[in-house]
Amino acid sequence: MSEADVPAEQPPARQAPRVPTPHGHPGGPGHPEGPASQGSPASVRLIWRIRHRATFTALRQRGTVHRRGPLTVVALLDPTLDPPRVAYRLGRRFGRAVDRNRMRRRLQALLRDPQTRIELPPGAYLLGAQPAALQLDHEQLRAALEQLFAGVGPSSPGPTGAPARATS
Repeated sequence: MSEADVPAEQPPARQAPRVPTPHGHPGGPGHPEGPASQGSPASVRLIWRIRHRATFTALRQRGTVHRRGPLTVVALLDPTLDPPRVAYRLGRRFGRAVDRNRMRRRLQALLRDPQTRIELPPGAYLLGAQPAALQLDHEQLRAALEQLFAGVGPSSPGPTGAPARATS
């Protein structure tokens, strides 16, 4: 066997590659409505995280507890907290981490949905759920959430007629 004489240079291309220009085809990368917007989408007036420990302490000490079906909310109405702040309480007793995260995402989606549009008065809210909430479909969960927040208001009494203290 002998070595073959192989040239080091590549042969010239036979045909130029066909790459259309961005404005050449209407189905190409350009969009008729203009360029994509920069940044995150517009806020729906809801801050999803309570960031300060003092807010959790105030919820525990002065918040009112409301229960409807498998959902619970501890509400602390405060006109200075606009937009409302929401936190989620789904502990290990609720279920596996997958189930807790799924329920938290479902509740967040319902509160963000412009069609549902649950109006929360200014304040802080700690939203919790029992494992039975996993069995609810989207419409049942939305109805339970609407009923829950319908009972939250400036003059909504606790179950005995007086504001209920949150104990945790």
